[in-house]
Amino acid sequence: MNISHGNTAKSQVLSPAGFALNATDEVFATAMQFGRTVLDTTFSGIVSLRQLVAEVVKALGSVTGLVTIMVRNRTQGTVTRRVIRLGAPAHRRQAVADGTQLTLGI
Repeated sequence: MNISHGNTAKSQVLSPAGFALNATDEVFATAMQFGRTVLDTTFSGIVSLRQLVAEVVKALGSVTGLVTIMVRNRTQGTVTRRVIRLGAPAHRRQAVADGTQLTLGI
């Protein structure tokens, strides 16, 4: 997957965790849930770990719950791992919001 939005940044961005990224780097991302791989893809054109996680979440689509994202920057040899919690899709949140509230008379 190539994420390129005309970004021509050449300087290295180092995240607080020490994970380095340049826009020209090739980055492998694997997302695991309950011991199975739910996403295994490659990105380029990413300039920050925050942007990378956002792109992985977008690629995961309707996956919900705890997901472990393992990322390897092939170009620079850095590796990081993040555990994120993905919420329910909008249609599920709306179904809960439309529910009827019940009250018990005591």
